[in-house]
Amino acid sequence: MLHGLRSRLTYANVMATVAVFLALGGGAYALSGIPDRGGIYHGCVATSGALRVVTNASSCLKAKTVKRGTRRVRIPGESAITWNQQGRPGLQGGPGVQGVQGVQGLVGPTAGFASTANGTPPNSPANGNWDTVNFTTPTSGKLFIAAQAHATTTCFTAIGCGESWGVYIDGAPIPGTLRFIQAAPSNSASDYLTIYGVTDTVSAGPHTLRLQNKSNSGSPAASITGTAQIGAVLLGG
Repeated sequence: MLHGLRSRLTYANVMATVAVFLALGGGAYALSGIPDRGGIYHGCVATSGALRVVTNASSCLKAKTVKRGTRRVRIPGESAITWNQQGRPGLQGGPGVQGVQGVQGLVGPTAGFASTANGTPPNSPANGNWDTVNFTTPTSGKLFIAAQAHATTTCFTAIGCGESWGVYIDGAPIPGTLRFIQAAPSNSASDYLTIYGVTDTVSAGPHTLRLQNKSNSGSPAASITGTAQIGAVLLGG
């Protein structure tokens, strides 16, 4: 019976029993010095592949030769291995992709100006100016302008005639604001003008904005029916 018990006490059985004992102990049993102060585990591996944990590599069995009767038998030893309780730090990652840069918002308006007459201009102004607003910009910047009027061109000649209407800043025409009304001979033509435009950058200081007309061909007479109005908004600053 004793012989049968010894045959079952293999190294693997013993280690399994120890493992169960440690697990059931609920932490009540701890191997002193495992891992070592540097967080390193030490183990010894036999040629059979069996592993046992030790406090340091010196505990591993050395290979040796023994004499058994008339024979000399070589007993293999164990190989020492180590592993870290905490893995080694990985390689530093490359730089991340740069985030998308936000689009800068538009600069909001800083000042506004408009004519205040709100009346019907005279039918035949000598200078051709139908509405005027004088203002002072606090800073430099571009002006968004808007104008409206009900304009009429009357032709008193036997040939056709026409009028150009537009908005002017300090006497210079603002690009994109030109409007043209063509009248038949001895007849009239009218249009409701709605004009928008943006000036080039103007300097800080006083300025004059005008809605005006000029003769292009023939000998027309221009007039405004109803209210003419003009205004501007300073962009930026």
